Amino acid sequence: MEEVEIDEGSRISLYVVREPSVGSTKSSEQGVIDLSGSQADLIVVGEVLYRTNTSIFALLRDVPRKQIVSKEARLIYSLFSESYECRVLVKPAVDLGEFGFNLQILSEWSVLNRRAYVRVPVEYSVTVEAVEGDRKISRVLLTKDISNSGIGVLTQGTDEFVEGTLVHVSLHLPDGVLEVEASVASVRTGVVGLHFSRLKPEAERRIGRAVFQAQVAKKRLLVE
Repeated sequence: MEEVEIDEGSRISLYVVREPSVGSTKSSEQGVIDLSGSQADLIVVGEVLYRTNTSIFALLRDVPRKQIVSKEARLIYSLFSESYECRVLVKPAVDLGEFGFNLQILSEWSVLNRRAYVRVPVEYSVTVEAVEGDRKISRVLLTKDISNSGIGVLTQGTDEFVEGTLVHVSLHLPDGVLEVEASVASVRTGVVGLHFSRLKPEAERRIGRAVFQAQVAKKRLLVE
């Protein structure tokens, strides 16, 4: 495929491959999510500084450096409705400071589908606000599921949301209310799919923690 252009400041996610660990799954309060035995061992959110033909240089904050240096990772980059993936080798970039890393590109980019992120069933209260012309829509609803890229919302039979509409979302996560912007990605009978947009790093980390916690809770229910 053609080379993927990544601009300065773009958000990326790393799914870091580690050696299998023994014991229960853990969650870090500093934004690194441990998914041992699940999709990946570590999910790390980063910000692109610049890139060359062979590497992407990025800031990866709140990261256990010893756990990711010299490790291979899946690098995920989302642009609008498309997500792209390539394999990288994580190296330190000392000249970029404590949080600077050199992500050496090991493979060509491939396109992931829109559901590259796992969706987990959850029931969170959510307020969705949209402006259509002179009309303002504001609804307090429940989520059907959540992923790192968006949420499914139960609309209780309403058909007021239109694909492509920009909305403001107040999402009641386990750690408090999160205010984010989103767009209506899909409208089906009783369910609206919302895609998060312009997420700040802290919002990405909080959503990631919520997804992780929901996955753990689901596994416990299956075991019990």
